[in-house]
Amino acid sequence: MVGLVYKIFKLLVEGYQILMANWIVIEGDNGTGKDTLAEQVKTLGYDIVTYTKEAKSAEMKARALNGEERLLSFLEYNRLCGSMAAFANNPSLLVRYWLSTMAAAYADQLWSREKMNEQVIRCIDQFPVPNLIIQIKCELSTRRTRVAMRGNSGDNMCMERDKNYGWALDEMRKHFPSWESVDTTHLSPPEVFQAVQGILKRRGL
Repeated sequence: MVGLVYKIFKLLVEGYQILMANWIVIEGDNGTGKDTLAEQVKTLGYDIVTYTKEAKSAEMKARALNGEERLLSFLEYNRLCGSMAAFANNPSLLVRYWLSTMAAAYADQLWSREKMNEQVIRCIDQFPVPNLIIQIKCELSTRRTRVAMRGNSGDNMCMERDKNYGWALDEMRKHFPSWESVDTTHLSPPEVFQAVQGILKRRGL
């Protein structure tokens, strides 16, 4: 009887995995080049779930809040985006996922390291898992210049936050074998895209 139950469970899991689409996440802090890269990856046949009307509506709802209420609302937005990407008809991508929400929660001192780590385990258990996470890195000085050029001067770009945000992503990376990093500091957008195309090819995506 136990063997039969296990076989049924295995078939259900395999069927669930077959139903799930190929999808990736582009992670990184402000000014690293996520949106630029997303538009380039889109040319490879990926749909950007983050830009859909439903996702944008949920994001704006979260942005209107403050403190931990805002954080929890962003996690619901992340859950929505993850579900949309996981069961999309075409290969999909997200510009940021719950990993950024967790990193911001710690970097902005809303959650302690212990609370963040506790919530990371919960999200890993409860949220859809992407086929690949691409972390875009960039030196702080370059990010500051990029953010200033696009007029987003309200972003917190201090060195301490940058360090804490990076530490949080590094901690979460330990849980994901399908995680790649690209440093965009000295690369042009086409060079970044070329590096990511190499990653996708190597990963079979």
